[in-house]
Amino acid sequence: MARPFYDKLDWTVVLTTSSLAAISLSTIHSISSSSAESYDLVWKQAGWFCIGFLLVALMTSIDYHIISALAYPVYASVVAALIGVLSIGEKIMGACRWIKLGPLTFQPSELAKIALILVLAKYFSDKKKETIFVGDLIVSVGFLGILVVLILQEPDLGMSILLFPIFVAIVFVAGIDFKPLFRILLFRPILITLVIAILFSSFYKQPLQGYWKLTERSLPALAARNVPGSVLRNLENLLGDRYTDQGKFLKDLQDRLGEEHAAQYQHLILEQAVPKFRLITFPFMMVWFSLKPYQQARLEAFIKPSSDPLGSGYHVTQSQIAIGSGGLWGKGYKHGTQSQLKFLPEQYTDFIFSVFSEEWGFFGSSVLLCMYLALILKGLGIALKARDKLGRLIATGVVTIFVVHMFVNVGVTTGIMPVTGLTLPLVSYGGSSIFSTSIALGLLLNVSYRRFDF
Repeated sequence: MARPFYDKLDWTVVLTTSSLAAISLSTIHSISSSSAESYDLVWKQAGWFCIGFLLVALMTSIDYHIISALAYPVYASVVAALIGVLSIGEKIMGACRWIKLGPLTFQPSELAKIALILVLAKYFSDKKKETIFVGDLIVSVGFLGILVVLILQEPDLGMSILLFPIFVAIVFVAGIDFKPLFRILLFRPILITLVIAILFSSFYKQPLQGYWKLTERSLPALAARNVPGSVLRNLENLLGDRYTDQGKFLKDLQDRLGEEHAAQYQHLILEQAVPKFRLITFPFMMVWFSLKPYQQARLEAFIKPSSDPLGSGYHVTQSQIAIGSGGLWGKGYKHGTQSQLKFLPEQYTDFIFSVFSEEWGFFGSSVLLCMYLALILKGLGIALKARDKLGRLIATGVVTIFVVHMFVNVGVTTGIMPVTGLTLPLVSYGGSSIFSTSIALGLLLNVSYRRFDF
């Protein structure tokens, strides 16, 4: 006898997500009550949730095997939308991420995470073998790379970063054979570094030239000063045992280090320390030079918010004030000073957790995070109990979305991570975010629902 619909539905997921939606509406209502926006945003958010509910119902009702059959067309459509947004998209705050559809704006990159989950789950589940080899990995990296390159052109660093954990989680669960990959990484690092360096230098020739000159000047300058013994020991390790085995290097460096003797050791620095220093720091320089100026400013503000408290560090500083002032029990509903007085920027979206924490304190924040934890643990349980590999991979990807979004958003608001622009799922304001999250939840409920079908 077939089990009834309500019995097969995972009510933990339904009730948890409904509670998060209620928190979203109440928090937006609190923010809007003291502004000219009145309750317009509350009604808009409620409308997004109604549409999201229909999307969840639709994605749950259609067998995920049928949905996965459309994985490649869906992926191609998302790629086309990402290309289109670069040419016809509306530019807001310096980023071209939105396509205007009448009175509404839509962010195609939100669907990229859904497309990546579906295409990777479809690709790996079609493989009859249990182990994923390097060839399969290269193909899957291609799926990831196309999306990342297009999203970075908008630019949307946060969304592009989100795709990497989704990719890693799905590939890991799919059963990748790490041995060939480790051989490549361990025994061919020089070749890989050269290839990356050649590709990267073609795009960032001037910054790299400056970086090369900087390393040539800074490290010899280090050898021209009386630096602490700990630094000398680190320098000794960097240069290797080639000189220290003779018992002279450190003694000579400590005894004779100074302006008049710097030339004697400069060739050692240039021949040994500089190449190794470049090899270690080159990947970080690649990432740094590829960032937009405002993204570099965000990272600088993350490292030292006090360096620009009214500029790039303003968001995090005000967020930390809001969270800290909430104390244990909070200031109460509609009584948060940072949010009500509009000191806190982006309080409807990226920093809505700060608003909630100021009003409800540590206790309320803990309850909110426990809701996400319950949703994540339930999602992992659904992945483990999935009836087949396809369902397991889809559920894994959806759970990863919630894990990364939650940790990054909360990390940004508390100041332990740089600002990336990732929203708090089902709590932050925004139609595109709610739609993509609703589709993901529908897929998760779909996998849970179908595990009873035989």
